[in-house]
Amino acid sequence: MNLRCVTVAATLSARGEEGLTDSMRRHSLDCGRCRSERADLAAYRDAVASLTGTRYVAPASIVPRVMAEVGPWVVPPPAPAVAHRVRVGAAAIATAAATATAGTVVLMRMHRHRTA
Repeated sequence: MNLRCVTVAATLSARGEEGLTDSMRRHSLDCGRCRSERADLAAYRDAVASLTGTRYVAPASIVPRVMAEVGPWVVPPPAPAVAHRVRVGAAAIATAAATATAGTVVLMRMHRHRTA
């Protein structure tokens, strides 16, 4: 299996026949492994297409069995928006203070170098 075979296999599984480029199609006609991949995909598509009229009705007893296996779902209540705003506001104030402090230090050093 070479890199082209890997590319053809990945393209077939992701996009199907429509995703193949012309060079991939030419390669897959000559390569036995890629021909097999295309044949498998065609068989799979045919099998899925034959299921369009098939309908399965689940037994009524399945709901309690599934719910017993899944267990109770607990959705946590949403966090209050105020707590989030407080954290963001505190972070903004801390950032502004750090920026102001750094700016003051830079200006003081610049002023000290000019006067010296």
